[in-house]
Amino acid sequence: MSIIQAAAWGAFSGVFSTVAVVWWIHTRQPEADPNTGLADQIGDLRAAIDARNDVAKNLTATDMLTVSCGADWMNTHGPMLCREMFCRLQTNGAGAAQSECEEISNVANSVAIFGVCNAENVDYNTCVDLVTRRK
Repeated sequence: MSIIQAAAWGAFSGVFSTVAVVWWIHTRQPEADPNTGLADQIGDLRAAIDARNDVAKNLTATDMLTVSCGADWMNTHGPMLCREMFCRLQTNGAGAAQSECEEISNVANSVAIFGVCNAENVDYNTCVDLVTRRK
């Protein structure tokens, strides 16, 4: 074999190999990027957190107290509903414990029961027994 034939075969082999490798690279499927779904998941998580924060803001909005803590309402019905609602707002804002709000509710219920007992002329000891058994 002559040098020209060897050079021709070498050039042919080199070109063929290069074309084959380039074709193989272009036809190969790219690997799936594991981070493509991560951005969507982060977006969904942020939306869920924002929704919870909006609910907490709405539940701790003091404008909910305007009626029950108004002077007219409290003169007519007393301050217990205002106290209980304020405690509930503080609970949702992580300021007060649920047990504290239950105590306020129990006091309000006890006052209401004593009021009915007085209106109906029920014996005081019977009324106290009713309130203590209820708790």
